[in-house]
Amino acid sequence: MKKSKLLFLAITSYVIVNLIMSDKSHSDVNTNSLIKMFCLENVKYEISKANLKFDDEFAKSVCNCYIENISNNKSHENSISECKKESKNKFNL
Repeated sequence: MKKSKLLFLAITSYVIVNLIMSDKSHSDVNTNSLIKMFCLENVKYEISKANLKFDDEFAKSVCNCYIENISNNKSHENSISECKKESKNKFNL
């Protein structure tokens, strides 16, 4: 009886911890999706403003870079600047 109570407590604790952790991960994914959506639209606008042809791969690369930098606690302005430079070099612009 004592072993079954201990097993029940261990399983319950495991489930609760996983639920808490999955909620955080899920909210991070939703936040990143929202940021990426706005980023892609902004990149599309900037490309059209510069009279260049829109390339989906280029836009995704810029936005992935931006999200990675923001996730690493870099400022908005520094993230944009670094990602523009990185993408210009990567895509020979």
